[in-house]
Amino acid sequence: MVDLSPDLWLHILSYLPLKALPRLLVLSKSFSELFHPSLFYALKRSGSHIKIVSSDTTLLLRPFAFSIADNVISFIPARQYRLHSPIKVVLEGWETDGEEKETGGDDRVLALEMFHVAYREELERIYYLEGEECVGEVDMVVLYDRDEEGVVVREVRVTPGWIYMGLGGRKTQVQRSIHPNRMKALVEVAHQKGLTSFNVRAEPVLRYLVSGMSLSKAVSTLVEGNGLWDRRSKLEQACKGRGIDASILWKYGLAKRFMAKKTRLDEGELEETIRKMVAVEKSFNVMFSREADGEVERKESRSRWWWPFRAGPPTFGGGSS
Repeated sequence: MVDLSPDLWLHILSYLPLKALPRLLVLSKSFSELFHPSLFYALKRSGSHIKIVSSDTTLLLRPFAFSIADNVISFIPARQYRLHSPIKVVLEGWETDGEEKETGGDDRVLALEMFHVAYREELERIYYLEGEECVGEVDMVVLYDRDEEGVVVREVRVTPGWIYMGLGGRKTQVQRSIHPNRMKALVEVAHQKGLTSFNVRAEPVLRYLVSGMSLSKAVSTLVEGNGLWDRRSKLEQACKGRGIDASILWKYGLAKRFMAKKTRLDEGELEETIRKMVAVEKSFNVMFSREADGEVERKESRSRWWWPFRAGPPTFGGGSS
C-alpha cells in the first residue's frame, strides 16, 4: 500500500463508484479499515439518497452522520412529509446499479425470465408502519414520530452491508447488524431467560438497538410475547426449516398477502403458501435446465439460473413436494 495518510486515502476513495468500494475488503487490512468511512464520504460526494416510497409520496433522506464506533450511517430527511403505510425503503441507484442478469431471447419464456431472473428482494420488501416509533431490519431501521395525520420520519440508520445489498455486494463480508455488540448482549440475556430464538425485527429489538430502550425491558417484552413472532418471521422460519432461501418471499403476491394479513396465523395457509412458491420455483429451474436437443433434464441449475433450495427440494410431511 502506498504510504499516504488515512485522511488522504479517504479523500481519494470517496471518488470511487459505490460498487467499487467492496473490493477494498480483499486488498489489505489497511484498506478494509478505510472501507466504512470511505463509503460514507462517497455517499455524500455522489449526492446519494435513501428513498422511502409510500402510496402517495416519496421521501428523500441524505447521508448525515457516520458512527466510527458502530460503523452505522445515519440518513435524515431533506424535506419532511407525512407517510402512510405501507412503505418501501431503497437506496437511489439500486434500481440501475444492481447485478446484471442474463436473459434469453425466446418470447415464450421472456416473461418468466423477467419474473425470476430480474427479481431483487431489496426492491420488493414492504414495511408496515404499525409500531410506536420504528420499523425495519437488523441492518436498516426507520425511526419515526406518529400523529393523527400519519408518520413523520426522523432518521434512517443503516449498515454498510445494507448499502451494498442492492449494489451486487451480497457476497461481501461486511457488517450486517446495526450495533452488533448490543445485539450480541440481547441474544445472550435472552438465552439466559430461556428464549433461544426470537424475531430480530420485532420493535422491542429495534428500539433497544437504536432508540434507547433498556436491555432488560427489551428482553422482558420478548419473553412475555414468546419472541413476538409475526407472519413474516413465521414464514421465513418455515422456509428455513425446509431448506428454502427466504429471500424469494417478496417475489410472490401470495406471500406478500400472507405477510400483510392481521388475522391469526393458520398453519394450513402457511403450508399452502410455501407449496405454491416451491412449485413455481421448481418449474422454472426445470425449464432452464434443458439440454441442447430440447429435452428436459431434471437437475438443479446452480450456475446461470438461481436455485433457492440449499439442500435440494424440500419435503412436506412424509412425502416429496
